Amino acid sequence: MNVLLTFATVGAALDCELIFKELEIPCRVVPVSRTSSSCVFAISTETEDPEGLGDLLRQRGAEYVKIFEIEEG
Repeated sequence: MNVLLTFATVGAALDCELIFKELEIPCRVVPVSRTSSSCVFAISTETEDPEGLGDLLRQRGAEYVKIFEIEEG
């Protein structure tokens, strides 16, 4: 499933991107509207376990605001 992670700061988004690259998790940094987040970037990735992904990021000290599951249709 495709997920979108939002962040409070650009630095937090870039930290998360580095973690994903270290773990070889494919991801893309994408722009988002400031009305939907306090940061202008989010990260899009694929996972079957969004909650586990959130746990992994917290264990590594990454700070994200929310993980949205994107329904494809």
